[in-house]
Amino acid sequence: MRLVTYSELQSLFHCPHQHHLNYGRRLTSIRKSPALDEGTAGHAAFDAYYKGATVEKALVPFRDVTANHVKHVVEAGGDAGEMEDRFMRVEALLMAYFQQHGLKDRHVYDFEKVENEFSVPIEDPNGKVVPGVLFAGKLDGVWREKRGRKVRMVVEHKFYASFDPEDHLLHQDLQLTLYALAARLAFKVEVPITLYNVCRKPKNEREEGESMEDFKSRIYQMILEKPGKYFFRLPITRGPQHFDLAREYLYHGAMVILGKTPLPFIYRNFGDHCKFRCSFQKICMDDSNERLVKAFYTVRPKRHQELTTEES
Repeated sequence: MRLVTYSELQSLFHCPHQHHLNYGRRLTSIRKSPALDEGTAGHAAFDAYYKGATVEKALVPFRDVTANHVKHVVEAGGDAGEMEDRFMRVEALLMAYFQQHGLKDRHVYDFEKVENEFSVPIEDPNGKVVPGVLFAGKLDGVWREKRGRKVRMVVEHKFYASFDPEDHLLHQDLQLTLYALAARLAFKVEVPITLYNVCRKPKNEREEGESMEDFKSRIYQMILEKPGKYFFRLPITRGPQHFDLAREYLYHGAMVILGKTPLPFIYRNFGDHCKFRCSFQKICMDDSNERLVKAFYTVRPKRHQELTTEES
C-alpha cells in the first residue's frame, strides 16, 4: 500500500523537479537543518503540553531534540553557541505561548486528539476508492469546545521566522482542509473548523556577557509585551465545497504519484531566483553533476509512506 502525504503532494504541485529529487532520487541534504529541528522540537513540546504535561515537563522533549542537533553541529565543526542561542529563543517563545494561549486552551477545549497519525482512503470523482494508495499524515490536534456548541476543530501548529498571515494562509489553507477531511474519515466525527496556529520565531541576538537564562528571560518578557507580533491564530470554517475540492486535489495528486497520470512536463526553477527556496537549490539546474550532488546530498532510505506492502 502506497501512502501519500501532504508534504509530497505539495512538493509535486509546487515543483515537479523538486519532487523528482526528493521522492524519485530520494536525495537529502548532508547538512542538518536547524529550522526543521526547531519545528520538530516545538511540536514535541506542544504534544507533551496538550497531553497534560506542565510547562517545565513539556520543555523536556524540546530540549532533547535541540541537544541532539547541537551535538550534530559540533561533530560537524559548526558553531554550537549560535545554535544554542537559536534554540533558546524558541524555548522562550514556547514559554510565552503556554502563558498566552496554553492556559486558556485548557479551560476552553477538550483535546480529543493530540499528534494522531491517520491513513484514509482516496476516492475518485465518482466516489470509488482508489486501490493501492492511502492519504496519510499526523494531526497536531482535534479540539472540541467544552461549552456552547461544542464544535470540533482541527489544529495545525506552525513555526515561522517571519509571517504575513495572508501569505501563509494561502500556503496552508489546503493542508488544513485536507486534514479536516482526514479527521472526518478517520475518526467518524464532523470537523467544520480548522485552527491555524502560528508562532513567529524571534531573531534577537544575545548581548555580550548576557547569560543564557537572562537571555531567555529577556526574550520571554519581550514576547509577552507584544504577543500579537509573535502569535497568530485564525479559525476557518470549512464547508462541503471545500471538502469536494480537497478530494479532487488528493485524487489527481495520487494518480500522478502512482504513475497513472503523467505530468505535462518537469520544469526547473532558476536557482537563486526560485521563490520556493528549497534545499535543492545547489543542484536544481545541474543535478546530472554527480560530483556536485555527492558534495551536498546523500541518498536516504525509503520513508515508510514510500514503501509498498511487499517492501515493508
